[in-house]
Amino acid sequence: MTDKKICMDCGTRFNPKIQMDVGVGDDAVAVVVCEDCFALLKRRFWNSMKMEINHSNSNIVSQDKQNKE
Repeated sequence: MTDKKICMDCGTRFNPKIQMDVGVGDDAVAVVVCEDCFALLKRRFWNSMKMEINHSNSNIVSQDKQNKE
């Protein structure tokens, strides 16, 4: 018997290699995401972090310009 899961992001059935558990004790919940969706979520996360860093750097530069004036 195969232990197929359904991806909570795209809805496809797959055999999970790793199962992530979120929470502790009785509140633990299994997060099931296929490899394709996991890669996409990871890429989106790091792209958003890059945008946040660039945004904060541009604010610092504009504040420095205002202070010089």
